[in-house]
Amino acid sequence: STEVGQRVAEKAAGNCALPALELGGNNVHVVTNEADLDRAVDGGVFGSFLHQGQACISINRHLVHESLYDDYVDALVDRTASLATGDPSDDETIIGPIIDESQRDQIVDYIEESVDEGATLETGGDHDGLVVEPTVLSDADNDMAAAENEHFGPVAPVIPYSSDAEAIELANDTIHGLSGSVHSEDLEQARKIADGIDTGMIHINDQPINDEPHVPFGGMKQSGMGRYNGEQILEEVTTTKLVSVQHEPREYPF
Repeated sequence: STEVGQRVAEKAAGNCALPALELGGNNVHVVTNEADLDRAVDGGVFGSFLHQGQACISINRHLVHESLYDDYVDALVDRTASLATGDPSDDETIIGPIIDESQRDQIVDYIEESVDEGATLETGGDHDGLVVEPTVLSDADNDMAAAENEHFGPVAPVIPYSSDAEAIELANDTIHGLSGSVHSEDLEQARKIADGIDTGMIHINDQPINDEPHVPFGGMKQSGMGRYNGEQILEEVTTTKLVSVQHEPREYPF
């Protein structure tokens, strides 16, 4: 979590050590007016509900252009409602249990608070033991509990926007900056939005849950500092040292 990472950073600073920290995230899935709707929904379902949303790089907010908003919500709800829940040892199960009761209660509270704040509960919202139903919230905004906080659960708040500039503004309206995704068939549009979002990682026409050992992994703002994986991690765990050799006698001024 960000809070734990901040304490680690404070301890490291006391020893003049520079830590590499990967902390929390509030990752966006931006669906532009030029998006392939089916592809964007596929990514939105996977990115929100893999591991019940219990991943730092899971989708926390869906930002959808107003021209596609209703169709996206309808498709997302249909797909979400079809996901099998229950025992993770069953091969058919997609949504298994949350790690503990405290986290489950926090997720359910975020859902209930968001509905009280004006969000529409499209599907899900209930729980059976530690299994929280995959949940879609429409009519959401950035200030609602399930969107403002890293909910770390199977919850998909869907927020409408009207312009590329607004999408960037909404995406950056968080203390976090870990990962994200942008969907558009216009790659120039996608790249401009991706460049404008303050995250350490962003994926075009995909979803945020991507991690390969040869590419850098890490965030901006309160999502951490430093980079893991690839050549970048070598810089984090080593110190550059200069060793010089003078091959000829030098003439000194005194």
